[in-house]
Amino acid sequence: MKFTVRLLLLLTTVFLLFSIVPCAAGGTWQTYVNNNTVNDIAVSGDYVWVAGYCGGIIKWNRHTGDYDKFTTADGLMSNTHNVVESDNMGRVWFAYGPRLEYYGATAFTRVSIPDVNVFAMAVDDENSFWLGTFRNGVIHYNGSIYETYTTDVGLADNEVRAVEIDRNGALWFGTINGVSKFDNEVWTTYTMDDGLAGWYIYDIAEDLSGTLWFTTNGGISSYNGEVWKNYPSADKLNTVYAREFAIGPDGKIWVGFAEDWDSYIACFDGVSWTKYKRESPVVGQFTSIDCDDDGNVWVGINRGTLDSPCLFKFDGTQWTSYMTETEPLGEGFGMLVSDNNGINWFSTNRGLVRYDGIEWELFTNADIGTSGDVYRFTVDMDNIIWGVSKDGPVSFNGTEWKIYSDVGAIIGRISTMIVDAHNVKWFGTEHGLVYYDGNTWTQYTSDNSDIYGSMGIMGVDYDNVLWLKNQGSTGTSDIFSFDGNDFKQHTSDITPHADELSDFVVDLDNVKWFSLDGVGVVSYEGSEWKTYTGEDGLAMSYVKGIEVDKNNVKWFCDGYGHSVLSNGVTSFDGTT
Repeated sequence: MKFTVRLLLLLTTVFLLFSIVPCAAGGTWQTYVNNNTVNDIAVSGDYVWVAGYCGGIIKWNRHTGDYDKFTTADGLMSNTHNVVESDNMGRVWFAYGPRLEYYGATAFTRVSIPDVNVFAMAVDDENSFWLGTFRNGVIHYNGSIYETYTTDVGLADNEVRAVEIDRNGALWFGTINGVSKFDNEVWTTYTMDDGLAGWYIYDIAEDLSGTLWFTTNGGISSYNGEVWKNYPSADKLNTVYAREFAIGPDGKIWVGFAEDWDSYIACFDGVSWTKYKRESPVVGQFTSIDCDDDGNVWVGINRGTLDSPCLFKFDGTQWTSYMTETEPLGEGFGMLVSDNNGINWFSTNRGLVRYDGIEWELFTNADIGTSGDVYRFTVDMDNIIWGVSKDGPVSFNGTEWKIYSDVGAIIGRISTMIVDAHNVKWFGTEHGLVYYDGNTWTQYTSDNSDIYGSMGIMGVDYDNVLWLKNQGSTGTSDIFSFDGNDFKQHTSDITPHADELSDFVVDLDNVKWFSLDGVGVVSYEGSEWKTYTGEDGLAMSYVKGIEVDKNNVKWFCDGYGHSVLSNGVTSFDGTT
């Protein structure tokens, strides 16, 4: 690989000399995501709609097993959604954080809502929305006006995890402190003192007789308008782990259970409970459940992989598995590198993934020989993959993996690495900086240099000057450059953006590309700064990794929040 496409991070002293302005991007964006994980499902007519983490939206034909995949490239605001709900106009609604959108006949439409985190949603007969939020109470939206209901007006708690509208039009809100009923005039709250099995409400459903059902942290409860009834654990059915309800067309109550990693469903016929479990292992927990008009039960799990389905159908006797094809192996994309042959390498929660444009290949930790993930890696001039793990540096020559576990010069955990223009390998550790010239390992710490603290993200510029970002004892980041002789601090030159910088590359046109965590991607060409965000085609604005391949296509790994969990992989074949 050319030296210009191997740079991981460059922090320049001119960062604040130019303003950062948004721009409209040319070229074509394409997003690659792992669809085999489910946060919520909804059956609407002939289709099962699946919303998950990082995977966009999947629309399954429940009769044929065919599916359509929708990502940000198709107009979605995000590839992650927590909630799916259908209305009586044939629209399917999706919510995640402060994002609300629906799919009509052919396209997605965005709806502006207050800056809240949506946990639950219900649509009434007038197609107005009731949104349960995290710590912001209930938001009611009638298409033009928003109303907010909190504990100030009678809601049990401002963290609302479930919303249900009963046959009489009354609204039920499951909170972390009981259940509140609102009949558009009066608020009534029910707690454990009234008969609820627990105080934390996971889900609410109304059966064909009008009885309300609740899953709680203390088990399952029902309420017929007069009497509360609790259902204790029995016959290997631990109701404490009940999560979501579905009501079959025959009136049977179906419940999804998540007991550690032992997931199963159960049916209540009005007299007794029957437990059903997949015979083959299920990777992950059942997170959502719904019934179709034919009486089939659909359940989704929260952590599917290439060899583990994300969606299941149970017809009362047999299980059918559904999974998408040709997706990245695993999730949690954190870093990517393009080697000399133009092959892209990705780090995931299952190991390193190799993608040659046609096939995805996985190298697990067992294949590599490490006891933990390879969380940083790059490629040297000899096309050898170099990475770091808690066991030490690792390398891959195309045939076999090697672990350098006995390197005495490396003290403490390695956080990052880079290869410079002379094919020297540099490693940032929790106590300083180490380099390997192919024969000798040398270390810089506060004892023999001006650097201090833990070395974080590293990069090298065209003059072979090494750039370092460390975490000092004060908890703030400092920026250093190292020309082979002297260390120089540049923190004051880039403040206040030092803490947001997460990755850097130089493309074949000598354009510099920066990722600013929470801002997006920034390019620098000549004297002009430009910003790219989700509106321009990025999966999200939390970008953790950037790489440029031999065709000058920029690849971005997108993350969300502080957990460094990926929203997918996005490529961009245009320039600034």
